[in-house]
Amino acid sequence: IGDYLLKFSESEINTYFENWLAQINKYLQQEPTKSQMNGLMGFSLLHYFFKDVDQLKNCLGTIYEMFKSKNIEIAKAATQAVYWLSHETPDAVNLLKTPLNMAFKWIANKDSEFYTNALLIIKKAKKFADLEVAQLVVSNHSNVFQLIFNNDIHVKQLAVNIIAFEIKQLAPSSNPSFESTLTTCIKYIGKKDIKKLYGPLLILEKLLGTTPNILLPYYKNLVSDLSTIALSNVDDISITAQNVALGIANSYYDRASINRLFQSFLTKCIKVNPNPLFFKGIKNAIIKFEAE
Repeated sequence: IGDYLLKFSESEINTYFENWLAQINKYLQQEPTKSQMNGLMGFSLLHYFFKDVDQLKNCLGTIYEMFKSKNIEIAKAATQAVYWLSHETPDAVNLLKTPLNMAFKWIANKDSEFYTNALLIIKKAKKFADLEVAQLVVSNHSNVFQLIFNNDIHVKQLAVNIIAFEIKQLAPSSNPSFESTLTTCIKYIGKKDIKKLYGPLLILEKLLGTTPNILLPYYKNLVSDLSTIALSNVDDISITAQNVALGIANSYYDRASINRLFQSFLTKCIKVNPNPLFFKGIKNAIIKFEAE
């Protein structure tokens, strides 16, 4: 299309893009999903060629409304469109300010129908304005943290992603929520309350992959509790507990302790018929330990 546009004068190109923008705005305001998706795709294509951000911002009010769509695919597409536009504008942080304020307000007001929408906005924004978003999460930490216990698995996983990002992004000394987050997760794991376990387990699993040293003061009790959880059932919770236990053991345990941990898991495999992922986790851990 670039070669095609070279045949036109600058004035003709601007007129062409302005007409295109008017059509996009029309599509964005129509109800059918297909029309809205087409409008968002057209918007994303247009700002690749048309760098007049002020003109493009005329569509943002309509796109921001799409963040509240009950059709989560539209909400995702709208979030992605604004994210791409952020790469084209020098005031990207200001561009993201309105949707971020919307997102944290929905969470604070406990608007559960918008939890997924809100968390998607925060997740996307953190990829572009990481420090600013991390500070906003700290300011709204308790509200976001409660969502790791939500019954909706998608909400739970998104909230875990954002809390883990907050912990990794900010040094403990500059994050007043750091210690309480870690100890709360460890407390729920110690209680072994199935309804409250999965979110804390997922947070520890994420942290283990990037900042394992923060678990050092707790590792002995953690591995004991995690092993009990892993051996108690054959569901996603037990598999995650197994992965975290083996990961912590790999970082802090001596060889004899690791062997005892493996023995307990292998005993379970002999006595019951667990999820294939349980075997896969053990196999991957064996490969990892042998390599080291």
